[in-house]
Amino acid sequence: MTLIFSLLILCNSVFAFILSESIGEAIDWEEAKTYKLFQNVKGFKEAKFARIDIGKYELLIILEDDSLRIPFKAEPILALKDYLANFEEIENSMVERKVFEKRNSIVGYDIFGIPCTDAEIKEAMVNKERIGCILGGSTLGLFFGSLLGWTNAVEYVEHGKCGDIYQVNKPLFLAYSLAGGGVGSGIGYFAGTTGDYAKAKELVKMRGFAYFNGNTIISEQAVKMSLKPNKQNSCLLIGIPLSCLTGFGAMMFAYLVGRAIRGVDGFDRVIGEELPSAVAVTIGIGTTITLINHFIRIGNDRDRKETINRIKEERAKLIRERRKED
Repeated sequence: MTLIFSLLILCNSVFAFILSESIGEAIDWEEAKTYKLFQNVKGFKEAKFARIDIGKYELLIILEDDSLRIPFKAEPILALKDYLANFEEIENSMVERKVFEKRNSIVGYDIFGIPCTDAEIKEAMVNKERIGCILGGSTLGLFFGSLLGWTNAVEYVEHGKCGDIYQVNKPLFLAYSLAGGGVGSGIGYFAGTTGDYAKAKELVKMRGFAYFNGNTIISEQAVKMSLKPNKQNSCLLIGIPLSCLTGFGAMMFAYLVGRAIRGVDGFDRVIGEELPSAVAVTIGIGTTITLINHFIRIGNDRDRKETINRIKEERAKLIRERRKED
């Protein structure tokens, strides 16, 4: 396997990347133990890094009966090189470790003990949580902003024959509604970005593996190829009607609140139908889409877990059958 990797380096203009002069081209088992790398990789023999393009690297992990290839960006490799060059200082001093992590923008370590940097996590982010949270936040913000608008934008004019006369300051109402929606969107953006960052961080830590534990190594590609959307479809069958019903309920609630707030005489005639209707429809649609998106995520997570467990069981069964044959 080492010979094959060396030939690939020569044939494809891929250059071996030496992390440390003392280590050389490969990190062997003893060096891995010393530098606290690849400790959870069962059957580990050695690891090599190669530069395959500008800013792109590949890690080859050679096992007793297999090998693993993992792509890397430049940032974690350079951080690892810095770690090896200053290993004793970093391991013996908490202050030096913090300086080292700050210098390389390190926010954690992956399953192999290699640093994870802020830049590669941000690059791996997918804005699923952010979009959902912005939509949900803006919906709630619009609702509460509209409540404030209805409370403060209805102005007394005079006492008429049929009772007190009020009018709606529509620019003020719009300002409250938009401000509420903006604040809700901002909160949703922050919450969603935090959630997306946490998921991307976990993804980077796993380095393209869906499951990595002892002898069982399952790649993300294997999970995607075997994934069946059973739970996702079931969640959608339940979630779409439930989301629509909840969205309709939220729309009616917002509409009734818009018409009944403060309980002033003539309020319905003054505010008319367009303001409560427009706000209520927006809130209803936002609630429905937010809930459907939530049900999709729940179903996808369950399908993913079931797929990983199924692959684990299939591989365990295969191992048992091989042992029986032997």
